[in-house]
Amino acid sequence: MASSEQAMSPADTTADSDSTIYISPDATDKIALRIEHPVPSSAPETRTSTLIVSKAVLMDASPVFNRMLTNNAWQEAQSLTATGFVHLTIDGNLYSETAFIDMMYILHGQTIPPERYDRLSKLRHLATVLDYWGCGWDRVPDMDTSIALALRKDPYWVDLDTAMEWAWVAWYFWDTDVFEQVTAYVIGHSEDRISAHPLRLPEWVCGSEDEEMPRARNQGLSQASPGRPDEQDATKY
Repeated sequence: MASSEQAMSPADTTADSDSTIYISPDATDKIALRIEHPVPSSAPETRTSTLIVSKAVLMDASPVFNRMLTNNAWQEAQSLTATGFVHLTIDGNLYSETAFIDMMYILHGQTIPPERYDRLSKLRHLATVLDYWGCGWDRVPDMDTSIALALRKDPYWVDLDTAMEWAWVAWYFWDTDVFEQVTAYVIGHSEDRISAHPLRLPEWVCGSEDEEMPRARNQGLSQASPGRPDEQDATKY
């Protein structure tokens, strides 16, 4: 595994089709992830990149990757056995190609320059891809600086949609101060039932905010701070 002090190289999001990115070139158990990502254009187009990664690192990082690479009931495991590579398709509606590649660097022990994630949209994509693939929030190095930079450019008090995106980011990266501030804003400015759709913020968090709204309005907007479960629910995968 790469040293945790090693700086992460910027992900190449302009690479030509079939480019190869060596995340862990020296791993003795390296495998190839062949990812396809739709490219916005007038005509449908797909870019393909191959990531050279460590199988053991991915299996250790996530129960999703563990099952995907070892359980022959999964197509990815069958493909790995038959061809030596795993084929994945990235859903651009959930997260970006850059966020997926950055996740691979992070899981292999490389750090993120804080300014790389200085916008809310970037943080949302990173949180979503890590959550989608079952990787714990604590695998990401300190995000405090990135969150502070993003708050300056994309403050949560612009509107409710922005505030709910911040609620998801703050909840996932376990920034309790920002989560409490955002929750108070959402409660104070919502007129209808609070919903996480289409975010991956758990519905029970929104339910807690809904329950807190009448009391907050009666008591001058007291802050609601729903707790975070100690472990993520792996059954959703």
